[in-house]
Amino acid sequence: MRHKKSLETKCRISQCALDLFAQSGIMDISVEEITEKAQISKPTFYYHYSSKYELLNEMIHRYDDEFYGNSSVSFESRSVEMQLCDLLEKGFVFIQAKIGVRLIREFYQSGLSDRTPLQGMPFDGNRIFHEIVTLVEEAQAQGMFPPERSARQIAEYTLCAVNGILYTWCASDNSFDLVTNGTACLELLIKGICAT
Repeated sequence: MRHKKSLETKCRISQCALDLFAQSGIMDISVEEITEKAQISKPTFYYHYSSKYELLNEMIHRYDDEFYGNSSVSFESRSVEMQLCDLLEKGFVFIQAKIGVRLIREFYQSGLSDRTPLQGMPFDGNRIFHEIVTLVEEAQAQGMFPPERSARQIAEYTLCAVNGILYTWCASDNSFDLVTNGTACLELLIKGICAT
């Protein structure tokens, strides 16, 4: 019963914070405003989170779980190269629809401030990283990707490209379509890997 109440409180804090962040951005919202909206005390907030930045990190990583929980696309009949492109495109669709540019922008800004280190980047959860590594290993076994680099290195480079694409999306003021342009960039990257 206690655990359930604690989860409900965390969920309420998270939802109230998300609403406030969407309205005003994380930098302009105080912990006090979050606690007022969630109708909890400051000690209750700090029992669950050390800062609003820790809360933001957890929110981003919760989206990773939701991405995989709602994943219903089957990739088996496609080439490994297409599976990788589809996985990354599906991630962009999810980020654009569920998380939004404002929250991603705030996530990057919080990591660049001196206030708190980022706990990984959006799209850099263990699941997606291991999924990419597995696909790259399969592509290497089929001779599609070069064996000179480890699957882990290629996955890391791919996630660096994803982070650059997300940054471009955040900085573009809606002139860069994350799904269309981001996917096209990654397809070029993957074709380049295949060609080397």
